[in-house]
Amino acid sequence: MKLEITKKSFKLETKNTKELIILSVLVITTILVIVLIYLQGHLNECLSMYSLWSQITK
Repeated sequence: MKLEITKKSFKLETKNTKELIILSVLVITTILVIVLIYLQGHLNECLSMYSLWSQITK
């Protein structure tokens, strides 16, 4: 497996498609985990603001 990264693009040369599938699944999973962690922090912030607002307006 050979991975070549330049400033404009990256080229991936692999002999079998299994490696490519595993690599893409790992990349997608990593991106999803990062997005979920970011969204969870954002969601908690929104929920705490909402609960604070509901306590104030009671």
